[in-house]
Amino acid sequence: MPLRCLYLSKNLINNIQGLDKLSLLVTLDLSNNRITNVDGLEGCTSLKTINLSHNALSSAEALEGLLACPSLDNIDVTKNRIEGDVTSVFAKLPTLHALSVNGNPCTQTQAFRKRTIAAIPTLSYLDRPIDEIEKLGAHAFVTEGPEKEQEVRLAFIANQKQERSDELLQFRTWQREQLALRKEKMASGNTEGMSLITEFTPEEMADRAAEAQKAAGTL
Repeated sequence: MPLRCLYLSKNLINNIQGLDKLSLLVTLDLSNNRITNVDGLEGCTSLKTINLSHNALSSAEALEGLLACPSLDNIDVTKNRIEGDVTSVFAKLPTLHALSVNGNPCTQTQAFRKRTIAAIPTLSYLDRPIDEIEKLGAHAFVTEGPEKEQEVRLAFIANQKQERSDELLQFRTWQREQLALRKEKMASGNTEGMSLITEFTPEEMADRAAEAQKAAGTL
């Protein structure tokens, strides 16, 4: 069986070496070592997850060896000593979805989170989940400034509220149609083929309407 996961945490490792034959390696844990530079990963072409937390990485240049692994989608470099513009390195990884960088001086630079999110559109996690409104706001902030970011956020919230309102309207229309259908069938004495959907009592229908109103933020 080819080796797919390798855990080498807490081994006083200074240099990454001996991995050139592990072309099918998917997960590599090198946390809690003494690594100062990422290299020796050229053979790990299938690598998706790497943990380099609690090492001695100190610059963006020290991270450039990650680019030898184009399939990386989860990187953890928390609790190192990284300074400078690390975003320029991570942005070159086409499938990066999760990035953990807390505990490094680079995160203290102005608007680090917003600039990183805007620079790496594939990201869905940067030390915590990234939602759609944050992603849109970050892009607006970087391209047009904080006023545009606020405008985009307010527009997003208004759009979400409108969508919920539209859903409520659709539900009320469906509710009226179902009640009318039920009354028509009951009046004719023909209940054959009535679905469970049309079997709701008026009280149940009212409860569902109240739940929809609450979800739409109208209560």
